[in-house]
Amino acid sequence: MLSLGVILGVFVFWWARELFGLSAGVAALAIYCLEPNFIAHSSIIHTDVPFTLVLFTGSYFYWRAAQRLTWGNLFWTSLFFALSAVVKFSFLVILPVWILVGILQVFSARPHQSQITSPEMTYKPGQKTALQLVILGTALIAAYLSIWAAYGFRFDAFGGAIDQLRIGRLVTRESWLSVLAILNAKYFILPEAWLYGLLDAIRASDRESYLLGQIYLHGSWLYFPVAFAVKTPLPTLVALMVAIILMIRSRSLLLADLFLLTPVIICFAVAACSNLNIGLRHILPIYPFWSSGLAARSRRFGRFATGPQDGECRYLEYGY
Repeated sequence: MLSLGVILGVFVFWWARELFGLSAGVAALAIYCLEPNFIAHSSIIHTDVPFTLVLFTGSYFYWRAAQRLTWGNLFWTSLFFALSAVVKFSFLVILPVWILVGILQVFSARPHQSQITSPEMTYKPGQKTALQLVILGTALIAAYLSIWAAYGFRFDAFGGAIDQLRIGRLVTRESWLSVLAILNAKYFILPEAWLYGLLDAIRASDRESYLLGQIYLHGSWLYFPVAFAVKTPLPTLVALMVAIILMIRSRSLLLADLFLLTPVIICFAVAACSNLNIGLRHILPIYPFWSSGLAARSRRFGRFATGPQDGECRYLEYGY
């Protein structure tokens, strides 16, 4: 588990450095390594740190593929998305994140280069959309195959069982879940055990929670904002507020800012709207993204100590 946390730190440094230069990479790595929530969770055997790793790393390679589509970028993007599909059911949140940042890339002025089809730069929205669909489609196919591979390409949850797993008790409240279960049992779309786990997770997400002296029967949208404010160190919160102020004062959002902000906003919004209020670990994936974003805004201060870095020159030249 500790090795997964170390690998995640490497990619936090790598992405921030690639976007904003060496000083930003060091700052992002320092913020990540000194974050007590990651220090605490990186030694615990659960799915949250592995999922944070595959989400962040997959988004990094998706960003690379969105700029320059190569076989390598496409492979790593699909691989990490496939891994996320078998690590945690929350992998579904990646789709709206990637679709939204893909739309931002399509309508941005930055060209998209595809070495798979043609070495020439692509500026037209239609061609850029086609390339985005290739990336997302390949990732979805890889995820589908990985789910079947994780269960040994076997549909029945119990090996050699005559009857299929009965999941009717899990889908009584939501009609669309009942339809999904019936179609899956008829057409063998997904492994039975995987779908059972997904439905059970949906059922178990509606539970009681405790917040600020009150018990909520179906959770509270205030839970994660309060948990984030309480469990994130005060100096980090102050630095985050300064970064937001600097972003507002700049009066412009760079494409790289949007790539880092979008996962934070969507993951936080999904968690706040859910009823699964059982710990900060469910929004753990937002920390590497805003660590890199915070470091990006700190590059102005880093220049006083280190001077302009090569990455910062690239940042200005290509309009990341």
